[in-house]
Amino acid sequence: MSNINNSQDKIVDFLFEVGILSKTPRSGFHFLGSGQQSVAEHNNRVVFIGYTLATLTEGVDVSRVMKMCLFHDLPEGRTSDLNYVHQKYAEVRDDEALRDLTKDLPFGDEMYELYEEYEKRESLESKLAKDADQLEWILSLKEQADTGNARANTWLPPGVKRLLTPIAQQLATKILLTNSDDWWFSNKQDSWWVNRNKNQPAENLTPAPVATKNENEIVLQVGTKIAIQNELGQILLVKRNPQTYPEVVNPWDIIGGRIDTGSELEKNLAREVKEETNLNLVGTPKLLAAQDILRVPGRHVVRLTYLGQATGEIKLDSKEHSEFRWVNPNELHNIEGLDEYFSQVVQDNFELKRSTD
Repeated sequence: MSNINNSQDKIVDFLFEVGILSKTPRSGFHFLGSGQQSVAEHNNRVVFIGYTLATLTEGVDVSRVMKMCLFHDLPEGRTSDLNYVHQKYAEVRDDEALRDLTKDLPFGDEMYELYEEYEKRESLESKLAKDADQLEWILSLKEQADTGNARANTWLPPGVKRLLTPIAQQLATKILLTNSDDWWFSNKQDSWWVNRNKNQPAENLTPAPVATKNENEIVLQVGTKIAIQNELGQILLVKRNPQTYPEVVNPWDIIGGRIDTGSELEKNLAREVKEETNLNLVGTPKLLAAQDILRVPGRHVVRLTYLGQATGEIKLDSKEHSEFRWVNPNELHNIEGLDEYFSQVVQDNFELKRSTD
């Protein structure tokens, strides 16, 4: 009790200070062109996301993840929120701000320790907390994209690529495939939205009109690819059947396809791998890249590329692929006719050994 009595002034100052987070705007929305959010609003959802990620992950200290989520943006009450453009040029002394904030609080040492752990990104708890922070941004972008902000759609792939844990990557894929109003408006054809009569039997209600497509609506489609790696570290490449795909210029690629709405990411990947190669996907795949494939009026296609392992004997679907080969990662750049999007993934994720001849 004496600790609290001696620190009451600082504790009350701290409680007033955290209130400023509700008045501190998240500056990324200025560049996005729509939407607005305070640091406190962002922080609120991050805590719930952190709880969700930690609860779904075995062997994790849920309380520690939630505390990191709670404290992760605390310095911004003093330093403000700097977006990716600001951060290129402005020096922010978040560490100094947090030291000043916590030094006289009876619980300040724990707050500072948790913030340091969060910033290092070494523990699983800190990675989950950071993913919670990033998933909140992805959710906010999806909400803006669903209201017609085309720019938000282009910001989503880099956001997904920043995720560190498989559970966050899986949830991000599901977020991309889910309308942000589905939690309350998924039954859009229900006549309740017209009549709102609680006492009238459902069979007597007038059917709701079928919704027509908004000409400005942008449909976001997500495809997945997976680089299967064997025990020798080689990557499985398959060649598109020229009879089935005569338009494909670069036929050598990895396994993949479009995600079925409503089904889990890993089940989609496993299905594609099984159908096209007869292999069985094992373990949890690692996200390597999120790429824009196509952006045209009314349609935006994003491709997620993973790295994973599979077991079994290869039996190609001859309609899809005419041949396959295993290639060392440092030789992938030598493959003539390699898919351009996978070529970029190779460039960004594999150490290449180029010929000096």
